[in-house]
Amino acid sequence: AAQLLDEAQRLSKLVRNLLTLARLETGEHRPQLAPTPFAPIIEDLAKKYDGRVMFAKVDADANPKNIMKFGIMGIPTLLFFKAGKLVETVVGALPRAALEARIAKHLA
Repeated sequence: AAQLLDEAQRLSKLVRNLLTLARLETGEHRPQLAPTPFAPIIEDLAKKYDGRVMFAKVDADANPKNIMKFGIMGIPTLLFFKAGKLVETVVGALPRAALEARIAKHLA
């Protein structure tokens, strides 16, 4: 998963207008946490923005160095990278319309 994030950042540097959105979440099911309806929204948006936005899912449990590197305090966390640079961090799930508005902002 860390390799996927590194690759997404590398590709983002190569394609200046490519927006990379990395979603950090836990890799294993935790009984105390209710399933989130957020994942299907991300999957739908990945299809919609294919070729314009690269989506990457990173397992927070398996990548503690990335969690510390980006100061992740809550899950899910969305990291928006543009041209290889972190441009926005969002903690918590967003409604689809709010997420699409953030994506549009960074694509402009």
